[in-house]
Amino acid sequence: MTNRFLMSAAVLGALSLAPVPALAQSDVAQIATQMRDPQMQVAVASAVRAMSDAILNMRVAPLAEAIETARDPLRERSDYDRVDPDARLRDYAGRDAEEMPERLSRRLPAMMGAMGGMADAVEQMRPVLQDMSRQMGAAVGASIAGARGAAEAGDDYANDDIPSAVEE
Repeated sequence: MTNRFLMSAAVLGALSLAPVPALAQSDVAQIATQMRDPQMQVAVASAVRAMSDAILNMRVAPLAEAIETARDPLRERSDYDRVDPDARLRDYAGRDAEEMPERLSRRLPAMMGAMGGMADAVEQMRPVLQDMSRQMGAAVGASIAGARGAAEAGDDYANDDIPSAVEE
């Protein structure tokens, strides 16, 4: 559970550090190139290491209080006596928590390279996906137009051959 949380935080951190101009352009090829750039990978890995360390250093009591307040703002707070006010997330994260920032920063370059490769594959498939999207849009549009035409003509059973959810 902790590993998934920290891995998710690492991926979100990596995405938040992606260069804004590349994202604004929506140029998948440029993003893929940057994801495979070793200097970018090292920079993001370093930032993710710092971010995951910061997350592990967060105090638990204020987080628990915020969650409880959001859950029931009128409830009296008495459960916080059991939470050490100085306890950090790393204290509850388990035995692997101390090595997680290092492990994340070590694995992140390879993960970014893989994501760059996947982005390249999507970029290469884009013409096929766009064509498929146009075909599906046309088919759905024709289906909707046919259904409207049948409804306007008063044919309540224009699609008798299509079973309803109740029939299935």
